[in-house]
Amino acid sequence: MLRHANLYVMAYFLRTLFIYLLFIGATSFGIHRVYYHYYADELPTDTQLFPTSLTFGLPSLALQPRETETGLLLSGMTAQNRRDWQEAWKNFSKLNDRYDSNPDFALRAFALALGNGQFDKAEDIAHKLNESFVKKSDPQDLGTKYDLIYLFLAFEMIKDENYQEAMSLTENLTNGPLAKFSQSLLESWINAEINPAAITSSVEDLSPLQMFYKALAAEYVEDYATAKAIMNKVDYNIMTPEKIATIAGFYVRMDQQEKAIDLVRRNLVKYAGNEDLGILLANLQAQSTSAHLRGHNDFHFKGPAVAIAKAYHDFALVMLSEGAIDSTLLFSRMAAYLAPELDDIYITIADVLKYQGQDEQALEEYKKIKADDEDYERAVAERISILLDRKDFADAEAIIRNSLKIQNDEGMSESPYFYFLLGNAQREQKNYTDAIISYTRSEELGLQQNDGELPTTLWPIYYARAIVYDITDQWEKSEKDLLKALEKFPNSPIILNYLGYAYADREMNLDNAEEMISQAVLGAPNDPYIIDSMGWILYRKGDFHSAVNFLERAASLKPYHMVINDHLGDAYWKVGRKVEAYYMWQRALDYYDSSDEEQMRMIEKTKQKVEAGL
Repeated sequence: MLRHANLYVMAYFLRTLFIYLLFIGATSFGIHRVYYHYYADELPTDTQLFPTSLTFGLPSLALQPRETETGLLLSGMTAQNRRDWQEAWKNFSKLNDRYDSNPDFALRAFALALGNGQFDKAEDIAHKLNESFVKKSDPQDLGTKYDLIYLFLAFEMIKDENYQEAMSLTENLTNGPLAKFSQSLLESWINAEINPAAITSSVEDLSPLQMFYKALAAEYVEDYATAKAIMNKVDYNIMTPEKIATIAGFYVRMDQQEKAIDLVRRNLVKYAGNEDLGILLANLQAQSTSAHLRGHNDFHFKGPAVAIAKAYHDFALVMLSEGAIDSTLLFSRMAAYLAPELDDIYITIADVLKYQGQDEQALEEYKKIKADDEDYERAVAERISILLDRKDFADAEAIIRNSLKIQNDEGMSESPYFYFLLGNAQREQKNYTDAIISYTRSEELGLQQNDGELPTTLWPIYYARAIVYDITDQWEKSEKDLLKALEKFPNSPIILNYLGYAYADREMNLDNAEEMISQAVLGAPNDPYIIDSMGWILYRKGDFHSAVNFLERAASLKPYHMVINDHLGDAYWKVGRKVEAYYMWQRALDYYDSSDEEQMRMIEKTKQKVEAGL
């Protein structure tokens, strides 16, 4: 009997499989015929593009997909759309190798190689494309699509100090947006090497950024009259603080100290609180002949390659401000190709890659920021942020300790911010004793290095250390740190909520706690944790019906959180909804988080409530 049953099951399975294959095959054949009927003229000739009905229905069971032209094209475009440039490059590089008669594939492969920082590949593709297609075409037929190729090849010539060839390539740029920014800039700086007299004071049709770099080119060739005439026409109102500092340094070098002071003073009003401009103004007023002021941001004295790279990094930042992420990456890479020694370029590249979700590539770019660069601390912090998000706690701690070692080896002051990050990594690993030591060291260094005043960037130490004190049952120390944090950030919903909830949980200062949480609710009206805290305070004060209203809302916003469900169960019990109370307590036990210390402490009490109520 059992044997016959097995045969029946087998027959049923085979019949079902046959029907499935027949249906899928017919569907794929129908799609094929309809597609072919309407789009026959547009279809590639490669017969591999059309799968059989079987491979359409069971691609993973029968045949491995083949790398056809269309397959590579779709895969590459899909990868690029999700901003996975490495995967996109793999596909388009294969397309370019196999179908090298198609310049569009080469252009896309070039842009992707450039975006990935694979400069040798980009050089190879650019040269092949230029020789096999661009040079053989009528310039009138090319339009603007090859401007990036011309520009890259011009950059290569500038790197090799072949300025005549670079000028010829620059002249090939057409009248597109890229050409409008590039031609004046490149001509000024190439002329600085081959024909300084061609740098005139004319600024017709130039943007403020183009004027700025043309003035620096004139200074580079020691034509100070022309340099001042151009710089005086720059619209300072649209310049960044960094550019204002550079212009101030320019005027100091031109022996126009008062003009530099006035420029910085006016922009300090515009960029209120900008620490760099504040320090610069103080130095300008106190040290009128300071050598370091005369050389402030004098990157352009290093020559055309560095100056042009800085300009294209500025152009990339303009693209970033307009939300053009891909253009930001491309032009930052161009700048890095031309002047790889400029660290600030890599922070932009890394930030873009991190924003795109390309964490591994971002980590590699952040590593390129050297210890003496002003962005070094932030670069390390960004690396730590990525690693902590991935729960690579040991790697994060190792990077911080190595960064501190580098600072010590180079005779630099230890960064208090690194100790703050170290405390965070140790807290995530539940090394609470070490975390407190690190936070305290960060506080001490911050006070020592800032004339007894803790920098704003380090104030979160108090909140972070308060959490660790609270976890380790040192409430008095925790409360002291929370109150300090609240002094600096009096309207912070996070700090108000933590302190108010802590009071409520301990049934102390309930009126003060309610005021704090009410303020936090105003700042974050849809935060489930803050809504829960409000409900819990009302519960502690005996206003159970109002507590239910808040706790139900918190549970609707965060339905699988143990603490919120447990609180709602308590409130239900108090208003006589006992069946619902049992349900919420059981729900709390079903969804506890074993990594949360508070929840782990609550489990036994919640089990008791499930058994016997309150």
